[in-house]
Amino acid sequence: MTEKRQAPEDTRFAGKTFVFTGALARRSRDEAGAEVVRHGGKVSGSVSKLTDYVIVGADPGSKHDKARSLGVTILNEDDFENLLAGKLPVSQEQAKPAKASPKLRQTGRAQKNSNGSKTGGAKSTSKKAPERSLF
Repeated sequence: MTEKRQAPEDTRFAGKTFVFTGALARRSRDEAGAEVVRHGGKVSGSVSKLTDYVIVGADPGSKHDKARSLGVTILNEDDFENLLAGKLPVSQEQAKPAKASPKLRQTGRAQKNSNGSKTGGAKSTSKKAPERSLF
């Protein structure tokens, strides 16, 4: 039996990523996640800079702490219900993508200095095995 994806009921949460943490009183986290998807959003199991909302229930744990440290919007269950009902506006601000470290930004090509010589290219990490004599 395969699960079929249904088209979202509306796109109010399109482009938004939600993370749930702690015990919710009104519905299970799976049910809450299904509501997010029904409105066009995504649900993630971990918090990152790409997370738009963290919904906290009772005893939220480390996801709540990480959301706070990253500046992610944190909602309690009442706020989430109001967001679902359209009583709270959905943030129009996009989550900020994580910045690539300087190593990830390298193109892998050698760069030319002002004097025309090449420098700074990506170096191969593979090592050639020493050749062995067959005799």
